[in-house]
Amino acid sequence: FSFFSCQDLGDDTLHLVTDMSVECWSTEHLGWIFGIAIPGIALWVVLAPLLAFAYLIQHKDRIELPHVRAQLGFLYNGYKRDLYFWEAFTLLRKFGVACLVVFLGGAVHRA
Repeated sequence: FSFFSCQDLGDDTLHLVTDMSVECWSTEHLGWIFGIAIPGIALWVVLAPLLAFAYLIQHKDRIELPHVRAQLGFLYNGYKRDLYFWEAFTLLRKFGVACLVVFLGGAVHRA
């Protein structure tokens, strides 16, 4: 999320917090956002939990089998048997909180 964290240096331009030489929303910055940040977020933060959810739904009748528990148990061991899918929602909720902190955190500091 550091690709979205910008700071005003007082000259009416926003600069990337992790590299102050990069002006936010410039061509270079947009290239990093669309080339790395958005695909990375889509792949690891959204797609991975959704695939885990889909896989658990597909194999819900076999989640108690030892080989399935060995592979996927970390996703549902802490939940009741009928709530095996809840970890996917927990991961998406954490993503939402991280988005709020990144995107609204700067607004709170400027106010």
